[in-house]
Amino acid sequence: MKISVDYSEVYQASVYVKNKADSYNDLIQNLYKRVEQMQSIWQGVDHLAFQNQLEEFRPSLNEMYQVILEYSHVLKQTASVYEKLQQDRVQQAKLLL
Repeated sequence: MKISVDYSEVYQASVYVKNKADSYNDLIQNLYKRVEQMQSIWQGVDHLAFQNQLEEFRPSLNEMYQVILEYSHVLKQTASVYEKLQQDRVQQAKLLL
């Protein structure tokens, strides 16, 4: 069995995932701002129903953002652990000489 990890690629993946999470969060925030702005042109019970339904989604959308951020954090930690492990192995190999 062979395990191969390029910790720089794992770190890059963590940055990529974080950037995507931030983009996702920006889109969600923009959506809610636009719905608020729509109040000036769309009034009535149908707008309130739409706005209330969207508000029900807010906790789930925020939770999804947090989950994606956590995944990015795990990737970053994993890259750090593998990098340290590799450095430790190099130091141990030098002691063999």
